[in-house]
Amino acid sequence: MMRDLIYRLQSISLKWKLLIPFMLFSFLGIFTLAFIGLSSQEDLIKKQEKRAILRYYRLFFAEIDHKRSSAIAVATAISTRPEVATLLAAGDRDGLMAILEPVFHELSSKQGISIIHIHEKPGKSFLRLHLPAVYGDDLYHRRSVIRAIALGESGGGAEWGKAGLGIRGVVPVRLDGKLIGSIEVGYSFDRKFLLTLKEFWGPDFTEMEKEGERDFKIRASTLTDLADVPFSGGFIDVPHEEPLIYIGPKGHKNSSVLIGSLRDLSDETVGLIRIDVDRSDILAQLVNTRLIMAVAGISGCLVSSILIWVVAMVFLRPIREIVKESREIASGTRRALLARKPADEVGELTRSLNIMLISLQQKQAQIEDYARTLEIRVRDRTADLIESEEKYRTLVENLPLIVYRLQPDGTTEFVNPCFTETLGFTPEEVISDRNFWRRHICGKDEGENILSDCWGDDSNFRTERVVRSKDGRNLTFIDHSIPCVDQDDSLLCIEGIMIDITELKRLQERALRTEELRVLGGISERFAHELRNPLASAGGFARRLRDALPQESSQKRFADIIVQEVARLEEIVRLMLSAIRPVVPCYAEIRIGEIVSSMLPRLQAAALDKNIRISSSVPANLPESKGDTVMLSKAFETLMVNAILGTEAGGEISINAKREDDHIILTVEYPNNSLGKEDLAQYFFPRIETGSGPIALELPLSKVIIHRHGGKIDVSRGNLHNIIIRIELPIEPHVWEEDGGNGSVKVSNGQINFP
Repeated sequence: MMRDLIYRLQSISLKWKLLIPFMLFSFLGIFTLAFIGLSSQEDLIKKQEKRAILRYYRLFFAEIDHKRSSAIAVATAISTRPEVATLLAAGDRDGLMAILEPVFHELSSKQGISIIHIHEKPGKSFLRLHLPAVYGDDLYHRRSVIRAIALGESGGGAEWGKAGLGIRGVVPVRLDGKLIGSIEVGYSFDRKFLLTLKEFWGPDFTEMEKEGERDFKIRASTLTDLADVPFSGGFIDVPHEEPLIYIGPKGHKNSSVLIGSLRDLSDETVGLIRIDVDRSDILAQLVNTRLIMAVAGISGCLVSSILIWVVAMVFLRPIREIVKESREIASGTRRALLARKPADEVGELTRSLNIMLISLQQKQAQIEDYARTLEIRVRDRTADLIESEEKYRTLVENLPLIVYRLQPDGTTEFVNPCFTETLGFTPEEVISDRNFWRRHICGKDEGENILSDCWGDDSNFRTERVVRSKDGRNLTFIDHSIPCVDQDDSLLCIEGIMIDITELKRLQERALRTEELRVLGGISERFAHELRNPLASAGGFARRLRDALPQESSQKRFADIIVQEVARLEEIVRLMLSAIRPVVPCYAEIRIGEIVSSMLPRLQAAALDKNIRISSSVPANLPESKGDTVMLSKAFETLMVNAILGTEAGGEISINAKREDDHIILTVEYPNNSLGKEDLAQYFFPRIETGSGPIALELPLSKVIIHRHGGKIDVSRGNLHNIIIRIELPIEPHVWEEDGGNGSVKVSNGQINFP
């Protein structure tokens, strides 16, 4: 349903696709501009209203300050009259009443003064001309009075008294320089005062009396209907330093209201003053402005819609022509090119259609020509495919790596000849057994998914595996496969290659072993050199000490022991240096059988003293290999002499040799019950034993010589009594070179390098 609606909307005419967005954008633009303009205008007007009402607020306080100054001046004039100070000092209330009552009536009628109050020390009311019957009350709450009586300072402002809130001025009264009291003059803060302000300035003023912390009551106002006055009750926010200004508050859009605090001399709020300004004219101007902008906006929308309609019709006319001509091209009825158009988008489209028309005509000619020569092309292509197949087959069959293809159930579909050459299994043996690959290659007896059975969770389908050949050899391969899937991700087959890295792994192990020997040799050489100097010093001083002692001294025997043990340590150091000295073979054609035969007479002569028999079984047809005859002879003879030394009298030593693959295996077996497992593990370690002589020095070197020829030597126990030394030498050894700087190993025949 929704998809059909979207499709119908997308299928409307291009004319409406142009008109609707442009009309919508024009309406939104005009509306946005009008909204921004009206909002800005209203904000500016509100700011101007705030400034205007704030100016009235400041004028109001300027008037209060003027009244305060006037009250202080009148009070000062009265206090300077001598009879006033004399009568106050005498406590003559009637006398003061007689001389000041006419003055009070005159000031009240001419200047509006409504309060004249005389105070006596220490702060009591003495005479109120405006309330003659009220006197004698304490005025300690009147800060201006206390300040005048206690400090002799004049002051005043808005203060509460018995007559209510007034603008008062208080001055001290002195007689002969002595402070005797004070006189207060004030103006009433009543509706008459507020009406005078409204007559001068225009706004309405309302004075509110404080009845609680946040509760104020209207006391005087220039407004006629106080019931409808905004904020006539309590206030949520009481102004402090700055007044609160409300422009068009809720329910009273025609008024702007300012509420400020009235403070006394102690800066405490004694009441509130509210200023109301009529804003009916401003609202009328805003309504007129909105009406004008609405009319202008509607007119702009209509004009823009008409212009957009005209532009759309002008824009669509050449498009309709191009659509008509395109249909003619599609139907094949048009052969002439389209008429030239201006160099705009429509012109670019026309040129593209002309290019397409020319291309279609050319392709049509090519198709007609291709149809005539199709049979020849098919025959040539078939021959090319057959040739490519032969090349691919030849390449796969001659690659020095295994190429295979498996079916999804694990059945082997194809293996190249390298598989048989490497592992010995024929293609028939591989293909006929559905679980051959899973069992022989992956080492799994059974399974359901060939991918998880052979490659696990490896997303790259690349793994290293050890495969046992038909003749029992363990070979190491890198197996990299590529699953072939269809468009539904269903497995079609698995194609892959296996690279034989058996020799590579062997060379890596040999390189690692060589590096370990090099590091150990360096450590041993360093250690031996560090020991040589202190041993030489210790030996020299020990000999001098021994020679200096008398022959009959008991200390001489201890000195002899020190000399002997130092000599033993020096022999151990020499043994270490001898065992780690560099060995560089000089390669030439050699025969292992000839080397063994040449040393047999010397060995038999050495074994004669212990009645040891030496038997040799070395085939004469052993192949030639490459090596250093002198070094190998020395190594073999050292091993044999050590065997003779370890064989009990009357024993027998057997020497055997044979060929295995590309190696020659030489074994020496002799009886020995004294060597344990730890001794066999340390068979080639340098050691000093009584009667061992130089053989102990040469035994570690023999293992180094075997390794330098790319071989391997192992010592094990054949049974409870016999020791077997197995030497494995390659027929074609690799020539190893060590770089003393970084320990890298290289192979001279170019097969592999290990950094």
